[in-house]
Amino acid sequence: MDTVLVQAIITLLVGLVLGAVGHWIWPMIDDWCARRRLRIERARKVVVIYDRDKYSKRRHCFWEDIRRSKELGLRYRLHFKFMSIADELLKRKNPSCELFDRRQTDIIIINWDAVNGDPVYGSDRAQQFFEHYRPDMKAWMEEGGLLMVESQGASWGAIQRPYDCFVRCFEDSQAEIAREFWKMGEELLINEEYLDYPILSDFSNEDLVLRRGALCEKKAWFPRGIARPTTLGYKEHFRHPRKVYRGWFERCSSEWDPLILAKESEKPVLVCRAVPGKVEVGACILTTMFLASSELTKLISNIADLPDQRTWREKSTDLTVVERGKVIKQSLQAD
Repeated sequence: MDTVLVQAIITLLVGLVLGAVGHWIWPMIDDWCARRRLRIERARKVVVIYDRDKYSKRRHCFWEDIRRSKELGLRYRLHFKFMSIADELLKRKNPSCELFDRRQTDIIIINWDAVNGDPVYGSDRAQQFFEHYRPDMKAWMEEGGLLMVESQGASWGAIQRPYDCFVRCFEDSQAEIAREFWKMGEELLINEEYLDYPILSDFSNEDLVLRRGALCEKKAWFPRGIARPTTLGYKEHFRHPRKVYRGWFERCSSEWDPLILAKESEKPVLVCRAVPGKVEVGACILTTMFLASSELTKLISNIADLPDQRTWREKSTDLTVVERGKVIKQSLQAD
């Protein structure tokens, strides 16, 4: 009997060791080998801001799915961490200590609606936080940080205040959202005036096509028991399950480069500006697009590589780019 018990214990321990190897150790070895093969010296540190840490209390964060993607080596090139501003504040922690420290954070991504001011999901606390810490955020970008804001809105209409949290980091800057509800679509165009822009490097309109069976169709966007299925916004969401963007920018000041346009309106849905510092050059990207749920991996990859590209550093001080941008944006304002 003792022999059988010992064998059972040994078998259990061996199983646990093999399980640990398969679950933790082997993926680490695989990631290390992949980074060596792809010649990746260091994965970029990405912090994604979402609603809540508890899954049942937040809207779905599609960046959790992108994190596991091996397409274009994203899994190996980007090291993701997820943070809820509301939950960090409840723990009496200051999220800015990590967020705006270039040693700890290379890229900040604002998940869809994570700063739209909705108190149910804690987005009101996140909005107040970013409004208060604008000076720290700007200083972090001037040190080479990359900030990207996904679509922010309410009832499936884009709204202005969440974007103002970031636009007002810069003096006399403007990026005005079209004030129309339920302007959603899936057809996009590259702005041909910016084909030499680093984000659009080796890029075409085909890379903006929403694939069948993308994450936006596979995953539930809202947690059960919180979102009311009787609201107009909730109904509109299910009428348009395949959506790449929600609204567009009606007017932008000259420093914002309109890179991607909505086919319906030919107005920008993604704008970018350089944030040059004394040594490094950061960037701020505002978009009304749902990048992760649409699985636009090539665009995500190009954005993640932006601060490292020498051409980006050159363009950030190239006045002809700004002058060319003014012509485009003045025509937008005239409309």
